[in-house]
Parts: sequence; structure tokens; C-alpha cells
Amino acid sequence: MKRPALVVLSLVLLASPAAPQSATPAASPTDTASEMPLRTWIERPLRGWSGVGKSYMPTGGKHGRVFYHPGLKQMIFAGGDWKTLQPNDGNFVGSEIWALDVARDVWTQLRPFCVPGAAQPGRPDNVVWAYDSKRDRGLMAPGFYGISQKADSGCGAIEGWGGYAFDFATRQFTGPDAGAGLPAPPAAAGGKGWGGDESGAWGVYDPINDELVRVRNGMRLERLNLATKSWRTQDVSDPGGTTPHRSQQVIDVKGRAVLFLAPRRKPPALIRVSLTDGAVTTLPLPSQYRLPEAGGTEDYLVFDTMHRVLLIPNNFGMGQTPLQGLGVYHVDTGRWEWEAVPRVVVGSVWGFDEASGAMVGIGKRYEPFAYFFYKYDPHATAQTPPTIRRWMPAARASTHARGHTFAAFRLE
Repeated sequence: MKRPALVVLSLVLLASPAAPQSATPAASPTDTASEMPLRTWIERPLRGWSGVGKSYMPTGGKHGRVFYHPGLKQMIFAGGDWKTLQPNDGNFVGSEIWALDVARDVWTQLRPFCVPGAAQPGRPDNVVWAYDSKRDRGLMAPGFYGISQKADSGCGAIEGWGGYAFDFATRQFTGPDAGAGLPAPPAAAGGKGWGGDESGAWGVYDPINDELVRVRNGMRLERLNLATKSWRTQDVSDPGGTTPHRSQQVIDVKGRAVLFLAPRRKPPALIRVSLTDGAVTTLPLPSQYRLPEAGGTEDYLVFDTMHRVLLIPNNFGMGQTPLQGLGVYHVDTGRWEWEAVPRVVVGSVWGFDEASGAMVGIGKRYEPFAYFFYKYDPHATAQTPPTIRRWMPAARASTHARGHTFAAFRLE
């Protein structure tokens, strides 16, 4: 069936009568992830409460983490506060791990929240979560673990506090710390060991030096060589107003730098920490940038490695409020772009899917539950005014979610 570009077929409602859904046309059998419209926001519905146990954050959440797995060609989600199928209060459930095949909209649970008798981090929340490509492992470290407040998972798992490694072959954790080949950092600025909620809750993997890397409050650049299991640390210049424990960190492997935002600095800035010599560069954000709400709100940064641009989904809250805009920074030329974002776009976990070439955001905490994509291209023109399209892979368009029908693309 041919796909009409701007046709509304019917009005579809989700289970909650308070959340009306828009109509969607029939899907084309040729629609694939590679055909995502460029510089256009795409919305993909989630099942919501009926989907608990079938995906990551089906009803939204916060403090989640994600990286791309090049072997699986999938996004790997862990960490955070959200509703899992196994009983808990919805807090500190980051030991449950999910993989998302963006092209096919297929979610795979790699590990449940709690495994009796198995080693696992003790109720991880906002954590380091990085992919060790040399050993095919996900590396997790505090941040914050609920075990520090005497929370446990309740199924008889062997839970601890410290660094853990998730093996993709066995789908098991090893750890903590030395048991995973992840000794705690030495004492210095920002406190000793891994620290906690106020120290360092983001991290990246550097494949050039085979190191787990993070910038913690202080500021201190910490690098763990995974082969020698030894740390090298460096106190770096703090330009003031930085919050690396709340700011998503990304690595530019080619440009040899870790980057993150400093929204509380005056003016708000992008911070670049060189992996060559530790030099810190401060780059003012565009005037359109708006501060996140006060308190412990995280801010987000995504690196589109294909086009070598940083994407800033300018959030106010963590999944409760729409984005305030999208910043685009060209790391090789220093050029900024700014785009308006449709008011329906909400998320608290953001990453880059290399398979589809799109930024992915999930974590919307109110109905209608959904997650979002945005595919940048320097040769395409941003939509003015901004538009949202709803999308499902054609193969699943007529079977997803209790008989609801979703279009491959539908422009609003």
C-alpha cells in the first residue's frame, strides 16, 4: 500500500482514556530505519503500564544510562529509577539491562533486576556505564547505589558496592572492584574511592589507551588502564560552575577529549578536557540555551560520531517536561546551530545509535508514553516550524500494542 504523506486515517487511543492518541496511516513495506527523515523528530510509542517487563522504562524514569554496542548493533540501557516487572519500589533498579534494536523496534532483556545467588551491584541508580570494546563488557561503577541506604533487591542476590563488569557472553556481573578488574580510584580531590552521588556518576571508555575515563567533581581527570588495572589521576583547571557529576560525559576519540556541559556556569558553557595534556577549554553555549531546573537535575550531551557534532537535547527536568531546544556543535570547526523542538519531545536518557545514525531519547514519565529519535545531517534543512512524526517498522506496524496500528511515518 502506498503511504500518503499527510493523511490521517483514524484516531487511536491508548489504554488510559485521559491520553488521546492521534491517527496514523497505513505503513509502507519499504520503510526502514535508514529512511528516517533528516532533522525531523520521530516519536515511537511505548506500551506503558501494559509493557512493564517488555522494555526499558516503559513508563519513563530518570538517571538511566546507555551506550551503543557495535557488535550487537544495539543500544544497551542500564541504571536509573523506573518500573521493572520484578517487585520493587521503582528506585535504584539499574542492575536490569536491556538492548534495543532501533531498526526493528525489538527490545531484549539481557539481565533482570535481581538474580538469586548471583553477584550484582547493590541497587545502582545514577552510575558510570561504559562499553569496554576490547573485552565485550559493560562497566558499571558508582555514582549512587541504593545499598548505601541499606536497600537490597530482595531475591537473594549477592550485592555489593563498587565497580562491576557485565559480560555480554555470560550475561552475568563480576565484581565488585578487584573481582571485575576495576580497583577503586585513589584518594584525591573529590574524595576517595569511587565517591558517590556528588562525586562522579558518568564515565566513558577510551579504546586508544584501553582506559575507563571520567571527570569527577573537583575537577579531577581519572583514568583506569584496564590491562594494568592501574589509575592515573590529574587535577585539572576548574573554570567554576562545573557539575561533572550531573553532566553527561562523551568522548571524542579522534579529537582526544572528554566533553560535558556546565549549565550553572555564567554564562553556561561546554567544557572540553583534553586527554592529551588535561587542558580545559570553556566554550559558551548559544544564547538560546535554557537552564535545567534547580537541584539534582542531570543535563545531557550526545556525540554524533558520524558527522562529528555534539547534540544538546536542552532539558528542563528529567522526563517530566518537554525539551527547550536542540543545540548542535561542530567539534572540528567550532560552529553552533540551534533548532526548535516539538513540544511533545521528552526524555531523560540520551545516546547515539550508530546503526541508524540517530540520537535516541527515552524516559518520558507521563502518557502517552513514547521514546524519540532525531537524525542530523549537515546537508538537510531543519524543519520550521518543528514537526513530529510517529514511526514504527513496517513489519510490526499492524501488530504492535494490542492491535493499535502505527504508521511507518506520519507527519503532524
